[in-house]
Amino acid sequence: MKKIFITTCFTLVFIAAFAQSNTLKGNISNEDGEKLGGVSIIIKGTTIGTFTTHDGNFNLNTNQPLPFMIVLSFVGFYPYELEVTNWNNVSAKLSSKIFNHEVTVTGSDRRLPAK
Repeated sequence: MKKIFITTCFTLVFIAAFAQSNTLKGNISNEDGEKLGGVSIIIKGTTIGTFTTHDGNFNLNTNQPLPFMIVLSFVGFYPYELEVTNWNNVSAKLSSKIFNHEVTVTGSDRRLPAK
């Protein structure tokens, strides 16, 4: 019984030592360098993710082995995929979907016959 207890404790310590997560830090901005808050950062093929803070910074805790892909997405911007090959700070700029800022207005008029 004592051997089983010691073996179980050793196994749990061994698993915990290798299951520790790493933290990926970074910041996201637009083409003009303005920080973007609320950008979604997801590890591709998983449900592990986070969002940027109001100043464009994020912390993503994961035990995903390197290298892996992250997908950055934000309303009004093209999704961006980035390969993570080390745990250093990640910096990315998202491109806007708006090209020439043109607005098209369509109107119609339906007049009723006079009585």
